[in-house]
Amino acid sequence: MSADSNEASVQSVVHTPGPWTAGKPQWKRGGPPYKIPINSAGGTVANVLTHESIQWNPPEQCDPQPNGDARLIAAAPDMLKTLRACVAWFEDNDLDPCVLDDVKDAIKNATGEQV
Repeated sequence: MSADSNEASVQSVVHTPGPWTAGKPQWKRGGPPYKIPINSAGGTVANVLTHESIQWNPPEQCDPQPNGDARLIAAAPDMLKTLRACVAWFEDNDLDPCVLDDVKDAIKNATGEQV
């Protein structure tokens, strides 16, 4: 694959629009792993698997809270939107280029796009 075609494919990367939410953990009999769905308005975007040591309980007795990894993943679209706003603000106000470079690197890591 040439550098140009690779660059074109990176620029065409699209993610499911936010907001995303971490759903109720789904346990299975027999223990880990269990999954936590990451949902958007259009349905499930992904599932986070965890191997936390837990005791199986019937669904009505399970802790309905997602774990930290699932909450972080669910926040990704909002964080990306905020990072893009930060880039615009930093560029408009000629602020510390080192911080701006860190923000741009975070966006590139999330999307593959050069900012």
